[in-house]
Amino acid sequence: MTHWDERHAGQHAPGEPSSFVTVELAPLLPESGRAIDVAGGRGRHSHWLADRGWEVTLIDFSAVALESVTDDRIVKIEADLEADLFPEGPWDLALMVHYLHRELFPTVTAHLAPGGLLAFAIATERNLERHDRPALPYLLGRGEAPDLVTGMRLLSYAEGWSVEGRHEARVVARKR
Repeated sequence: MTHWDERHAGQHAPGEPSSFVTVELAPLLPESGRAIDVAGGRGRHSHWLADRGWEVTLIDFSAVALESVTDDRIVKIEADLEADLFPEGPWDLALMVHYLHRELFPTVTAHLAPGGLLAFAIATERNLERHDRPALPYLLGRGEAPDLVTGMRLLSYAEGWSVEGRHEARVVARKR
């Protein structure tokens, strides 16, 4: 069993969506569209988007996490985002919360529809002031987040402590 399968084992509820999604991203979203929830685990954001009329695809490495998602409105793809091909778009929204693989950003952007949104909330190095994980390679440096959306129109960007207690960089960018 993989590390991620072990983390998801015994947990069936998707959990509450991040305040980044429900408070900061929500006002910027169109009423509907095609969304991909990247490394979305048990689908806490996928469920939230589907409840709002979005067509949602959830991609994650953990078979255990994906098996817990029973909502027929959500398409599930088990894949290793560091090795497998990214699902073809075009996507109106690509959402990444608490997942960092820097090399994936150009691929995700390429699969967005014109005018599509890339939204992410990823822990920064300052997160280590209060938490022992994620480890340094999976944390953004101070001010690094805007560099990941080069060529896109930056709609919002903030770094700080979230209501959930993580120090995050939160970005919403639109494909030109």
